[in-house]
This record gives sequence, C-alpha cells and structure tokens, in this order.
Amino acid sequence: LLVNRILFLTTRHSPADESSLSIVERCFYFLAELLGDSQTRASVESAISDLKFTPCLPAVHTSEKWFAPEDLFAPYQYAAFSTQGDAAPVLRFRNSKRMSRNFLEVLGLTIEPHTCDVIDHLRECMAKHISPAMETYKVLNSRLDELREHYSSDLDEFRTGTSIYVE
Repeated sequence: LLVNRILFLTTRHSPADESSLSIVERCFYFLAELLGDSQTRASVESAISDLKFTPCLPAVHTSEKWFAPEDLFAPYQYAAFSTQGDAAPVLRFRNSKRMSRNFLEVLGLTIEPHTCDVIDHLRECMAKHISPAMETYKVLNSRLDELREHYSSDLDEFRTGTSIYVE
C-alpha cells in the first residue's frame, strides 16, 4: 500500500509539490521503520524492490524531477562533494536519520561518494576560493592508497594549490 502510494504520487507530481513530497517522505520513513522490524523485513524488502529502478526520490539540487534510488547518493558525507549535485545527486529528505544505512542500501542508493566526485568538489572549491568542508579532507585522507594509485596527478595539483593537503 505504501509503495503504491509513492508510485501514484511520483508519477503525477514533481518534488516541487510540497504536499506530495511530504507524503512520499513519510511513506519512506515508515518503510524504513518496517524494514527494521524482523517480522516485516521480508515483505518490505519485496515491496521496495519495485522502487529500485523507479524515479521516486527527491534530490537536494533540484525540485524538477524524481530520481531512481540507483541514481542517488546517501546524504551521509554530502559535505565532501556538495558542489557536484548534477553529477552526484543526493537524497533530499528532511530527516535522513530516520532511514538507516541498511534501508538505503536495500533500496539501492550509493552510500559512499565516488572519489572522483570528491576530487571534483575540492577542485571547484579551490577555483571559487571557497573553503571546503573538513569532511572533504576526511574522505580523501581515508582513500590515500586509491589516490596514490589512480589520482597521482590530482594529488600533485593539490600539493601545489591553495588547498590543505594532508598525507
């Protein structure tokens, strides 16, 4: 019933319709709670499988269209790549804490930002003389081995640029 309500609203209204957005948001919160209950987990997993490839979630950077879960990032490390909304859209719900990491994974969202998106964010911040969030550096520091192997030219650029570089 909740999934049918989500599908009904998202096929007829855009996320700009605050009333529809609010109802969709509450339906997802309730589904997340039900997924956490061992008695309803299997039926919720089955129900939300219908939503995995369906545009039914809002993104931070736009109110014009819904996104399929597979096309969205979880909001957990949003500050590390916030300028990359078009390339890396992030789920926009007011209380993302009500949806567990497990629920977002089952739904099909990308949990961790891609390294290239974090690098592009840092590069954009440098170009615009904006101080990036500390989360940007935390994410990059946690991926130093990957950076050294696949992004050595970016590391060189950051060493000589105006960013804070930590090794």
